[in-house]
This record gives sequence, structure tokens and C-alpha cells, in this order.
Amino acid sequence: MKLEYSFDFSALPQPAPVRGHAPQAFVGNRFAIGERQPRIVFSVDWPRIALLEGFLDDGECAGLAEVARARLARSTVFERGDGTKSEFPGRTSQSAKIERAENDLVARIEGRISALAGLAPELGERMEMVRYGRSDEYAPHYDWFDPATPPGRKQLEVHGQRIATVILYVSDVDAGGSTVFPRLGITIRPGRGNALYFWNLNRHGMPEPLTIHAGAPVERGEKTIVNKWFRERPWVESAPD
Repeated sequence: MKLEYSFDFSALPQPAPVRGHAPQAFVGNRFAIGERQPRIVFSVDWPRIALLEGFLDDGECAGLAEVARARLARSTVFERGDGTKSEFPGRTSQSAKIERAENDLVARIEGRISALAGLAPELGERMEMVRYGRSDEYAPHYDWFDPATPPGRKQLEVHGQRIATVILYVSDVDAGGSTVFPRLGITIRPGRGNALYFWNLNRHGMPEPLTIHAGAPVERGEKTIVNKWFRERPWVESAPD
């Protein structure tokens, strides 16, 4: 599949280590991860963003798309008031959590994602599978938690901030469904087997406003992705998410 994207890299600040974690850097046109060497389509220095082609093969995409399909339910977001989760008109997809090492395929891909992010596996949340049907979307949002809100404070107390995001595209989409960074002028069209990686904090370790992003409405077909987020502190399985 031909990859299409647009970008405007003007006025970006320079990178620096963040709270003991340095964003993954890429050298050359390919990134060796075990037996795979996905091609680096583009990489932005700061905020650190990279798109890799061929991160998953067709069999891995098909297998991963089926892992949690039977558990899919309407996606939710954290309420700003009391920190509970509820449905939100701006997020109309279906989603389901994938347990750590749920099967051999999941365990292998989790290790590959950790290598891509350059972060220890124990810092990773459980993966989340998300399905978008026709007209489904996710309005512009941040992956980091706002410390000024109850749900944000609750998450920061337990696991710390979300420092990095990896999105796996496990299906092609006939039309629409792009991942859009409106403040950076970047639009990424879904491509089966591709992976998008980005850092959520600025060089001072604070939430980075430039990372606001959206899932554009699916116009034709269906989009399935798998999200993986990494925290500042090890993930505690018994803690709320």
C-alpha cells in the first residue's frame, strides 16, 4: 500500500532527555527489531514522532485483530469530574483491552513495541484494540493526563504520566480514518502493518500540547488499530485504568 502523509516541521524545539527517559532516536532508513527491519518512513526530532512501515506482517495483523474482537464494547474516556469512565460523543469506536502475554503472538509483539519505544516492558500498559466503523472517529485529544483534573491526578499518583504512545495499524481503510496532528500539520493514513510512535512530553518533562491528535472519521470500510502506552513508573495490574 502506498503511504501518504503531509507535514510541517517549522518552529519545533530541540529534543532533550525527559525525566530519566530519552525518546527513541532512529539512525538510517530501517530499524532492526529482532528478525524484522521495518522501514522508517519519516521521523520528527521533537516532539519525537516516527512512522514505520512493515512493523507487523500480514499474519500478525490478522492474528492481533482477532485477539480481543469478541470483547469489543463502546469506547470510553475518563470523566473530568470524578475520574470514572463513560461514553463520549467525540469517541465513537469500540475497544477492548488485551491482557499482557495473552498468547504467544501478543507476547512477541509487546516485546517488539517495547524495543521500538526504547522503554522497559514493565512501563507499558495493557494494549488496547480499537475498531472504527463507518463515520466513527476520535475527536482531537491528548494521551497525557492533565494534572489539573481528578482523573489525571488519580493516574499520576499510581503510574505517573503517559510518556510515549505506539499505535499499530492492523487493517487498511478504504477511505478516511487518518491519524491527524493538527498543530504539526501531520496526517497519517492507516496502512496495514505500520506503526506510529510518538513522545507525549516536552523536553522539560511536562505535557506537550503539540501532541494533540485525532482519529479522523472513517469514510468507507473499517479501521482496526492497537494502542500501547508507556508510563513513568511500572504498570500495576491491579490498579484502575
